Amino acid sequence: MLADYVVDNDSLVKELREKCRVLDDMEWETLEQMCESTYGNFVSRLQGICPTLTKQELHLCILIKLRFSNTQMSEIFGVSVSSVSQKKFRLKKHLSDSLEGGLPEEMTLDRWVAEF
Repeated sequence: MLADYVVDNDSLVKELREKCRVLDDMEWETLEQMCESTYGNFVSRLQGICPTLTKQELHLCILIKLRFSNTQMSEIFGVSVSSVSQKKFRLKKHLSDSLEGGLPEEMTLDRWVAEF
């Protein structure tokens, strides 16, 4: 709960929750560093279990971890909501292929990332 409080009070996250927009490289770096420090090396742990994650897949995981909706993510990525759903589907398959035993079929990507 404390981590969620810290995230929700971050100025960039607050700004994005009010009005989503495409982010520049420095803003992605800020979000990545925040996830790293707030969620126990979240980004490093993700890259450790799946070193082949692309930058865009990593960004998607960060936004899921920060509890952005598909609609908000679509605005941040500058794509349609259906494209976000497709990205999530592909990311779940990529992660499942990388994890020993894969992801359980009934486990959603959002839940897995939230619990990771």
